[in-house]
Amino acid sequence: MKLKYLFMMILPLMIGILSSCSDDDNSSSGVPEITGVRITDPDKADSLFTTVTRGNMIVLVGHNLDGAQHLYINDQEVSFNANYNTSTHLIATVPGDLTVYGEDQTIRKEIRLVTSHGSCTYAFSVVAGEPVIDYYQVELTELPDGTYAVVPGQPLDIYGSLFHEVESVYLTDMDTVVCYPMQSWTVNETSDHITVTMPETIVDKGYIVVKAFAGTAYYGFAKGVAEPEITDISSDCPILGSKVTIYGKNLLEVLDIDVCGEFTIPAEEITTSPDQSWLSFIMPQLPENGGKLTLHTMGGRASVNVYNYDLMLIDYDGHEMSHGWGWYTSTVGKFNKAPTTPPATHSGEYIGFEGQVGWWWGNANYNGMSSPTAIPASTPTSEIELRFEVYLQHEVQNGGHFSITYLDLTHHGRDDGQTPIADHISGNTPVGEWFTVAVPASDLTNAATYGDWCALNTGGDNFMVYTRHSDVGHTFHIYLDNFRLYVKP
Repeated sequence: MKLKYLFMMILPLMIGILSSCSDDDNSSSGVPEITGVRITDPDKADSLFTTVTRGNMIVLVGHNLDGAQHLYINDQEVSFNANYNTSTHLIATVPGDLTVYGEDQTIRKEIRLVTSHGSCTYAFSVVAGEPVIDYYQVELTELPDGTYAVVPGQPLDIYGSLFHEVESVYLTDMDTVVCYPMQSWTVNETSDHITVTMPETIVDKGYIVVKAFAGTAYYGFAKGVAEPEITDISSDCPILGSKVTIYGKNLLEVLDIDVCGEFTIPAEEITTSPDQSWLSFIMPQLPENGGKLTLHTMGGRASVNVYNYDLMLIDYDGHEMSHGWGWYTSTVGKFNKAPTTPPATHSGEYIGFEGQVGWWWGNANYNGMSSPTAIPASTPTSEIELRFEVYLQHEVQNGGHFSITYLDLTHHGRDDGQTPIADHISGNTPVGEWFTVAVPASDLTNAATYGDWCALNTGGDNFMVYTRHSDVGHTFHIYLDNFRLYVKP
């Protein structure tokens, strides 16, 4: 009875499976038809699309789609999984390197499906992504009053990416209400450069707008030189004689750079990038007091805080928090012997470690280091970093690789547990130049605010720097300076 009952249960299941296979086999005789395309995002499963970006997985919806043999998108054959091909659906992924219409205007913007019993097409667009404007360049015209500005009818160059299927290029005012179309515009073959002829009406300030099939890009515009913007600086406390790089937007037509109101760096000593995103100079001297570094261009001024000596823990040149005493092993520089291979540039005194790596080697310990009082107690520790400057003299020594890639730092008694020696912006570890390492305060404390962090400072050997290594016997030379706290703007 049990065997008979089991057989009775299995039989209907087998019939169901056979029936299902019969429904999905390649025996359809009707003409295939694509009625829509969906993407596999569950949140958009009920929506149909006529445009997607490259790399998306799509689902063709229709009738008599089974028996698929070939699938073409933009005249390019793409693969699909035949196991998921039914009479009503076909799943495929748009290749990430598919040529789109914006790159080749001879291709057809359509999906074409070839089945064992016919073929069909469906109007469909694939785009590489929305256009992006990185910057623009224009030669300003001198006006009768001696000022310089963009004038009607003159050429202007827009640089960016994905300028595909551009429909219009125009200026708007600050409220983006009134549009002033360019008199003419052309896009280059690589779709990253548009040359325009400026309209008869030019707003004092507004936006350059590139409207394309895939989306619209905006970029701030000024009739004169655009106002500069500083987004970052390679070091907020640079070493004397080192290269300083400022990052931002509209870094052009530079007149000078003022450092803390004490000295000026002239334009001829400043190098600017073609895309206006960075400029660099050599720090010629150090200010006696901290303050702001102010970039002065024909478009205006932009500033960034530098040399905040109120937050300096120790720079070995007179700016330091009070502390009792220190002890050191294998240290060169300020508190020990002179370095054998000193940095090419330095701001006076510094410390370093050089020689062969051993088990107990490369330490600097400070007792009773007090906390800076210039940071409000309510400041979240998420906005605070411990920063310092690093100089590596060698990358590889004695045929081995540079094995010491970490420093251990202790501040207020807590060990951060390995700080990567890497530039805080690029993540690289350059050799033969100073760079800034930034350690998040969250690596040094569980306290939520600076006040809570300071309350944990109970003295003792509360600020320590020592090397961490995995291999013994390798030789390396590393130098350190300007240990300080930094509050993010």
